[in-house]
Amino acid sequence: MISLPELTIGELAAYIAEHLRSKMIETVLVGGACISIYSFNEYSSFDLDFIITGSSTRQKVRAALTEINFTEENRYFITPQRLPFPDFPCYGGYLPR
Repeated sequence: MISLPELTIGELAAYIAEHLRSKMIETVLVGGACISIYSFNEYSSFDLDFIITGSSTRQKVRAALTEINFTEENRYFITPQRLPFPDFPCYGGYLPR
């Protein structure tokens, strides 16, 4: 099992995106995390904004993220270590149920 706290923000984003892809949930990383990765953390971001490029439901995303130790709290998916969290802003943070 991968130790999530040991991953860089780029590695964490890639890990999450690949896991979602393995569940047939296609995403693109956008926003501040991209700038953080590109600038070698000159700019810090505390979330990972993913855009769903296909159709999916929040239930499907929740199930996939639960498998890799993210828990939904309000509209965010968090870990006990309070790592950068995946967010889905194209739906105002909400995916269709």
